Amino acid sequence: MLTQIDRLTIYCVLCLVTICSLVLRTPENISLFPLISLASVMIALTIELKTWSESETAEEKDY
Repeated sequence: MLTQIDRLTIYCVLCLVTICSLVLRTPENISLFPLISLASVMIALTIELKTWSESETAEEKDY
């Protein structure tokens, strides 16, 4: 099972990949897929950060 920090890392990497795909596309080759994926990653990051609990990270440090 993934911890919150693992999920945050995955979301950040996905966000970086989608931003790179948006920047590296030519104007003739524009697609809505990177914009949709960027929006979904931003929503997921927002939800993950809103539910962030400091107690869980403190418990992980104890192990």
